[in-house]
Amino acid sequence: MVLADLDRDGSLDLITSGKDSHLVLSSKGLGDAGFAPGRIVANVEGILAATAGDLDLDGAVDIVAGSSEGLFAIVADAGGGFSAPTPIQPGVGAYLRPNLEDLDGDSLPEIVAPHLGSRSASVLWNEGGGAFGQPDTLDLPAGALHLAALDADRDGDRDLAIPLANSLIAFLENQGGRRFAAWRNLPIPETAAWLAPVELDGDGDMDLVASGNLNIIALLQAGGTGLFTTMTWRSPSSHGSTWGVGDLDLNGSPDMALLNDGMVFALQGLGAGEFAAPRVFAVPGESPEPLIAIGDLDGDLDPDLVASTSISRAVVLRNTHGSPGADCNANGIPDECDLPGNDLDGNGIPDSCDPDCNGNSIPDGADNTLDDCDGNGVPDECQIEDEDCNRNGIPDPCDLSANPSYDCDGNGILDSCDVANDFRNDCNGNRLPDACDVAGMPSFLAPRSVGLGTNLHSLSAADMTVMAGRTSPRWTAGTKW
Repeated sequence: MVLADLDRDGSLDLITSGKDSHLVLSSKGLGDAGFAPGRIVANVEGILAATAGDLDLDGAVDIVAGSSEGLFAIVADAGGGFSAPTPIQPGVGAYLRPNLEDLDGDSLPEIVAPHLGSRSASVLWNEGGGAFGQPDTLDLPAGALHLAALDADRDGDRDLAIPLANSLIAFLENQGGRRFAAWRNLPIPETAAWLAPVELDGDGDMDLVASGNLNIIALLQAGGTGLFTTMTWRSPSSHGSTWGVGDLDLNGSPDMALLNDGMVFALQGLGAGEFAAPRVFAVPGESPEPLIAIGDLDGDLDPDLVASTSISRAVVLRNTHGSPGADCNANGIPDECDLPGNDLDGNGIPDSCDPDCNGNSIPDGADNTLDDCDGNGVPDECQIEDEDCNRNGIPDPCDLSANPSYDCDGNGILDSCDVANDFRNDCNGNRLPDACDVAGMPSFLAPRSVGLGTNLHSLSAADMTVMAGRTSPRWTAGTKW
């Protein structure tokens, strides 16, 4: 789950990816801590994680997905859309949590990602124009989980810190010239499930903060030496691993937020690497894979939180620190006092200020009386206004999820809409996108009805000759024959 301004309107949008659905989704930020319904950006088989950044320095945010099939780039176009996923390193094994970091000082972000199930990570050097060279493999002493980049030695280039599965962090010094020194170990009390670079103690040097099941771990350095001193605190959760970091109270010291067991724990940074006791905020639900993202969603300059609450839902916790007198509905009652009995979806915003697409006075996120086939918190009757390209009364994401074969080229658009939107996509008029014809995708031509003169109880292979064309079935939505 990543926040980035995809459409360059000044508001952060939400990027999510689903291991089960293989989809990369984006939800447009509305600038008021709300989001529009998610739309499909791409379909990436076996996706494990996605991140965002400007790969080609054209000012638009692109997406990189790591999957069981390799790395894929999803490049933003001038019209605000995205290209189909382009393989960067296909068929070379699974990549976990790709990072975009400028490691050679040319302003172009490299892709650096650990390999799933192996003792290595790869750096793909950005050659410009969206092109990447062959990966350099970084050997490690144990399996890598994810990584962080920071200029630990103040030499102007970014070094790598990589948590390993054996209670170590491998530190690799960037020596310039696209070369890294051999790893050296930073021992920590337990395996770090999360790691981030942050300036914790106010001395100007970048530090590291990590978390495991039992501990919060700070690795502080002094003088830009790349040498770290370890401090630990007991974690507020017995198995917390999903953290975010940001200056939540705008006091200049970084704070931390943990999502676990339907609770958000906020830890105020006190400076010098110290944290206050956690404050606890309940969220309505518990996600099987907790995710958290931090960013200013309402334009008041303080960071807000997005927390997953199920496999297909998330909530926004709006930070009121920067706007203590907020009164979103102008009823003369501060929002924090207006919440009891008026916050059905539990997102910390009075219901009267939440999106209500059908005007029934129930926030979309709590409107359980209506169908919501994709579980995105928006009633289907509202979603089809913008996302029902074939006008069959079913939101496009649900059409695609229930019938993956309706998108033969995997571009996240129903084939019937691909063709209808641009006749040039179907040069032979067979109602299939040309990309599928060229790739030899299995399908049938449109069926023609055949009078059988009797009730149909069975159908043999010989009868299939009435379906002119291909060898493997691909059914057209809503067709009876």
